[in-house]
Amino acid sequence: MSDFTAADHVTEREPGSWEDCTFASVLETLRISLPNGRTIPATITEVNRFRAEVPLPDNHSGVTIEQTLPTAKRLYGLKDADYTLTRDWAVLAAALENPNKVCVVTGKMSGVPPGLRRWDTSFMGNHAVAKHGIRVWCDPLAPKDGVYKGEQIALAVWRSFTSALNYWQAMIMEGGDMTLSMGGVTVTSNKLGVIQRATSLLAAPGGERVTTAQPGQKFPYLGSDSGHRMLIVRTGIPYPDKVARDTGLYVINADVSIVDAPPPPSPGGVDTGPAVEAKWEAWVATHP
Repeated sequence: MSDFTAADHVTEREPGSWEDCTFASVLETLRISLPNGRTIPATITEVNRFRAEVPLPDNHSGVTIEQTLPTAKRLYGLKDADYTLTRDWAVLAAALENPNKVCVVTGKMSGVPPGLRRWDTSFMGNHAVAKHGIRVWCDPLAPKDGVYKGEQIALAVWRSFTSALNYWQAMIMEGGDMTLSMGGVTVTSNKLGVIQRATSLLAAPGGERVTTAQPGQKFPYLGSDSGHRMLIVRTGIPYPDKVARDTGLYVINADVSIVDAPPPPSPGGVDTGPAVEAKWEAWVATHP
């Protein structure tokens, strides 16, 4: 999955009571799993919108993961095939150890050590948290302060958290999203998509426009889906921090042709001076 940053954390903190842990944790997990996930705002405003659409009264005492799913499907394009619901500890434990799985996990805060309760030291009740990476606990009670992005905890603590709640549950998803730059290493392809006419680049097949492309522009090509081609485009537009990332966007089949990517010129040989280095750097810049 892509690198998780502090900008990806979704908090439930707001003036008044904090009651949206499941909505915040589900939202955080959808953002880093769904193909168009990073277009979903990681804000308390979006958490409140999500909650309002379920709907539940403002003074609701809690919500189950299942209660959020019909709305998640309608608002964000979640599909049944995208997730697994489980109460099997062995299944969850494997997902917690897998860096390519993201989860929403429910349990009880009375089952965790005081350090994990530091955001609300008196809270011992039912809670939902998100998991990314390897056993990284990402608590919606933590503030969105530009620093917090979760903390790795022992598997035994995860088990204690779930065991404290008789009806605990987890939702497990693939940690995919459309960010294709992993640890600073850019994903490449041996095929290029060449734009044939001015067109829109979409967050998902038939989905929201993220940006536009002009005739002759070339992008690495990854595959096809529902009458669209998926291209790697370096852009910061869908992200809250506006930092450019390699991003999977879609274009309708008719607006792009697929060709073999030319091999890179060798930087070696007889001439290894500045001219060859410049040629190499130019090629790299135009072939992400």
